[in-house]
This record gives sequence, C-alpha cells and structure tokens, in this order.
Amino acid sequence: MKQLLARPPGFWDPPEPLPGQILPEPFSIVGLPRAGTTLLERLLVTHPAVATAGESDTLTLLLEALGIVAAGQAHGILDRDDTPGLKAEDRIETLSCYRTELMRGAPAGTHYVIDKNPLNFWHIGPIQRLFPHAPVLVVERDPRDVLVSLYFQNFDRAELEFSYA
Repeated sequence: MKQLLARPPGFWDPPEPLPGQILPEPFSIVGLPRAGTTLLERLLVTHPAVATAGESDTLTLLLEALGIVAAGQAHGILDRDDTPGLKAEDRIETLSCYRTELMRGAPAGTHYVIDKNPLNFWHIGPIQRLFPHAPVLVVERDPRDVLVSLYFQNFDRAELEFSYA
C-alpha cells in the first residue's frame, strides 16, 4: 500500500473539478478483510450525519462499465503507470450513479455515506480520479493478526482466494 501511495505525483493528479458537484463526496474505508474496517465503520456511523452503504460492489461495477478495469481483473489498475483519461460526461454519470446507489436507504439528514468494501484498495487510483475530494481511510493492522484471522474465516468470494475457504 505504501508503494502505491509513493507513485509519481502525476499518477494521482485529479482532473479539473466538475461544475455542479453539490452532493457530498463518498467516503471510503479500505484495507484487508479482518483488519478493522467494520469496527471503524461502526464508530463513524454513530454520528447522525453519517450512514453506511456497507460493502458495496457498485464502484467495481462502474469501473468495469467505464472500461477502467477489466471484469474480474480489478486489481490490474495497480500495474499501470496512469489511469486512463476520463471524459467529463463519463465522470458526471459515474458520480451520479455511484452516489445514487450509496444514498439508497440512507436516512434523511445524511451528509456522508461510507462505502466500506475493503477490497476498494485496488481502486484507490480511480477513486482519486473520479472523486478528488473524497476521503479514503486505509485501515492497517499487524499482518500476523490479519493472517491468523483470515485463516480461520471461511470467505465464499472468488476475490478472497487467499483466505481459508
């Protein structure tokens, strides 16, 4: 993760701000499964202005639809030197779809909606390109603790083939 964040500045440069961005930016919590993302999410949603969308796959599906990542190969974005150029129309549509999906079921008065999919760490580059002002919290835990916890957790998802499943 630290190597990703140390990429050359041009990799992370956001595009020009879009006109009419009035909705709050999505709030992402990322990290390995069993690293504490759920604990942090539960603490944050105790605030009345914060709601959660849980572990939403919406971002991955939108990135696949835009051709930013290939279906089933979301982690490939990390191997590139740069994210592809995005047209303003694509960004506006993506922002709208993503926010609409995250806000679904959020109570009135919600200002921030958390997307807590821990595997969104594969998408930090596109998140920064699409949502330049969106906060991203990276949760780290001692790797030995994560390893033991993953070993005893039976995940039934193809993206988590490193688990005990």
